[in-house]
Amino acid sequence: LSIEYDENYNIFQFYDVRVCTTMRSFCCYGFVYIDDSILFFGGYDGIKNASREVHRYSIVHDQWIKFELTLPMPLNCCVATLSKDNRCVHVIGGYDEHDTLSTHMKIILQKWTSETRIEREWIKKEKKIRYIEEIEKEKKEIEMMNEELSIMEQQQLDIRKLK
Repeated sequence: LSIEYDENYNIFQFYDVRVCTTMRSFCCYGFVYIDDSILFFGGYDGIKNASREVHRYSIVHDQWIKFELTLPMPLNCCVATLSKDNRCVHVIGGYDEHDTLSTHMKIILQKWTSETRIEREWIKKEKKIRYIEEIEKEKKEIEMMNEELSIMEQQQLDIRKLK
């Protein structure tokens, strides 16, 4: 969910944000906002598995990336905070798959800035999946409209007579 606020008109706009396929089943991740992006660290799949994965969502480009680099251990329910100079993220605490952790990981962001071949391939694959999902959504909407029109025909409603 993305929320925009227009101060001039005192209006909120709500938008659904598509979540990438590799993150959909996860919750309880650490996250931090930097440079019009949100970085997500670890997460929990709701069953028993903690994740080592790190994802980035670009708000400006509406694009996800799953980094090739991962956390050194599975982690969920952690806290992430950005350093004053915006050069690193501190990932603190959380749980692994068994215990509460009192960890502190300092992640230097420069290591994560250049895309690798594997990351570019992941982005292409994710774009294809997104396209297919959008087509499927449009198909369902068309099917629903056809069903509604069919019901109207059965009830002998004439669209031209509606005001």
